[in-house]
Amino acid sequence: MSQSVDAVKIKIEKKPIGFQKKPFVRSRFFNWQNKAVLLLDKMISFIIGSLVFLMPLFFLPWTYEAYEFNKLYLIFSLSSIAFIFWLLKMLLKKEVRFIRTPLDFSVILFLLVMILSTIFSVDKISSLLGFYGRFSDSLILFLSLGMMYFVMINNFKTQNLKLKAITQNSNSNSNLKNSNIQYPISSPLLNLFLFSSFIAIIIGLFSVFGKFIIPLDIAQARTFNPAAGSLEGLAVFAAMIISLVVGLFLQKKKSILFYYFIVLLLGVSLLFLIVVNFTPSWIVLLAGMGFFIFLKAIRKTIPSILSLILIIISFLFLFTPATGEKISSSILNSTPSDSLLERGRERGGIPQEIILNKEVSNEIVKKSFFIRPSLGSGLGTFSYDFSLYRPREFNQNRFWNLRFDKANSEISERLATTGTVGIFTWLFLLLTFFWILIKNKGDKGDILSVAMAVFALFIGTFFYYQNITLRFSLWFFLALGMCFFASSGKFKEINFPLRENSEKTNAFRWLILIAVFFAIASFFMLGKFYYADVFYKKGIVNQDISQAIENYQRAVKFNPYQFNYRIVLARAYLQKINADLKKPEKEQDNEVIKQEISKAINQAKKAVELSPNNVFAKETLAAIYRDISGIARGADEWALKSFKEASALEPSNPILLTEIGKAYVVLENNEKAIEYFQKAIFFKENYLDAYLYLSLVYEKQGKQNLAVKELKKVAQPESLANVEILYQLGRICYNQKKIDEAILYFQKVLKFFPNHSNALYSLGVAYQRQNKKDEALKMFERVLQLNPGNEDVKTKIEELE
Repeated sequence: MSQSVDAVKIKIEKKPIGFQKKPFVRSRFFNWQNKAVLLLDKMISFIIGSLVFLMPLFFLPWTYEAYEFNKLYLIFSLSSIAFIFWLLKMLLKKEVRFIRTPLDFSVILFLLVMILSTIFSVDKISSLLGFYGRFSDSLILFLSLGMMYFVMINNFKTQNLKLKAITQNSNSNSNLKNSNIQYPISSPLLNLFLFSSFIAIIIGLFSVFGKFIIPLDIAQARTFNPAAGSLEGLAVFAAMIISLVVGLFLQKKKSILFYYFIVLLLGVSLLFLIVVNFTPSWIVLLAGMGFFIFLKAIRKTIPSILSLILIIISFLFLFTPATGEKISSSILNSTPSDSLLERGRERGGIPQEIILNKEVSNEIVKKSFFIRPSLGSGLGTFSYDFSLYRPREFNQNRFWNLRFDKANSEISERLATTGTVGIFTWLFLLLTFFWILIKNKGDKGDILSVAMAVFALFIGTFFYYQNITLRFSLWFFLALGMCFFASSGKFKEINFPLRENSEKTNAFRWLILIAVFFAIASFFMLGKFYYADVFYKKGIVNQDISQAIENYQRAVKFNPYQFNYRIVLARAYLQKINADLKKPEKEQDNEVIKQEISKAINQAKKAVELSPNNVFAKETLAAIYRDISGIARGADEWALKSFKEASALEPSNPILLTEIGKAYVVLENNEKAIEYFQKAIFFKENYLDAYLYLSLVYEKQGKQNLAVKELKKVAQPESLANVEILYQLGRICYNQKKIDEAILYFQKVLKFFPNHSNALYSLGVAYQRQNKKDEALKMFERVLQLNPGNEDVKTKIEELE
């Protein structure tokens, strides 16, 4: 017969916010394993908490790239340590236990595809470690984020409330029944992230107004902020923060102090968006608010007034031009073709990020995708795609000689670098998260805020690329969202005991040993790589070429796999060679010069071996052969070969085509030279260097009229940029005995460059030809002042006197 329940007394006791761990009974059997498990719990808590807090703020001034390079090291180091501690904790507890979520399969599948993309990459080093200067697309970063994801889900919860239900029966003694329930409230990790984000946005806001909080040289710029490398990146981050804060603001059961804080954070973030006024950031904010209204609509509830106000503000800034805003063509010296670049909105006196235009980016991505549709060119290899497929029209803008390593948006870059498989698994990962959200009715509490932030970041990928901070934020919110669901008992737990001397236990121990060995080896290697970048920066900032070379050599020694270090070292050797050749012959040491030439060539060759598909490496090798052609036999042929290989990787670059033409001129193959000069002009119609050398070849062939015709095509408008064109026009006209016309061109040269020695001398000769001795004497005297000791000029002056 069942007992009746007369009364139920409920007592709720709060336990500390932190980890999911089983209670250990304090008794004489409370041994060192239990203490070690508790210590590991605390260490994992501290490590992940530190990572979450430091990510928006972390940067170090010791390396050449102060932001993403250091953030990558932070994520990898802390995530790896936390992951190993988690494995050790399970070993000590003699139980393998993990929470299985519907998102796990998507995460593992995505990471496997990233590994495949790296294996089949056109530049494996850049895919593994990240393209130098941009490390947000490295395999190391994605693996680190994956480790963080699984550590968070299996070690963190929101809050555990212990419910003690005391049932009383008049006919029997009281029976105590304990049961644990999960009640999702604001996570401490989320609070840490909000606080550090607030500091990062405040620093960025102060920097915009010229108030520099951090007393470091790197922080003395109006674009400085620790979260991103640009104000535009921080604006997208701030828009995501607003979406996150709106969800938190609408929750109940919050402390007054917390409400004050999130209101302040919302106000600061919105102010930053207004000041920077970057279009994609308003789209991100609009997406977050729109998703909030969508979730409210499917639950048939009324959205908040705050979300509607933010939507109105977003629309106002999206479709109403800001004060002083100019279209791209006006910003860039009124050159219509400069619309091939996007620079956001004009902000007086504040440097703006140059972003590849959407149409150009999409054209490059389309060409790359059709060549490698499955896995793309590889993680972090958009620079390769840009060089190979950039359109001819791109050369008509002001920044035509820049090489972009990021597409216009994350979506388009992902399609080019990881192909159909990569973008499918990435979208599948995000869509799975939203499916879990809707299926489990995650439209309340902190999970709503996290979902709004994830959706805002997701939409942002269609309009802006992802830096490390944005990528970390996305993965952090994915993990945090799964933590909320796991804490509420939505997902199953898988566990099995580790018995002594069992096969599973031994296998698990081997797994831990392998993980520890791999971590130690990775820390050692990456530590050397970090040390290398410190020396690399010292070399960059060092004005003394000999000391710079020493620092570059140390950088190469500690990281022999980074081709950038070898390229810069090779160019430093070349600079040293040129400096030595300028010395008087008595001071020149031919043996030292030969050794420097050999070292420069070896470093450039090794750079090409490390990254055979990198145009910059091949271009450096070709430039070295070109510059030593006067003192090294056979260098002309090698220069031609190397420039052709570089041009094959960047076929629309007029500089490389012109260099090939110059090499043919040296080899006295004028017809081939003309062919490549004309190709260079085809790809850039106003490329002065190609016109100049083309006219020189025509003149060499006795076709002076054709040479003048080519030069006159780019003689207008007259400016300092085309001074050499004007001078060559004057020289050829003089040789054609058109003295008056020649004098006119020489005078135009001196108008822009008063100390142009060749123009002064040629003008003096022209005046002398017209028997204007006084004018000629003045010209020669000015030349002598600029070139003391010139015997030819002295002779001219003596003749005139």
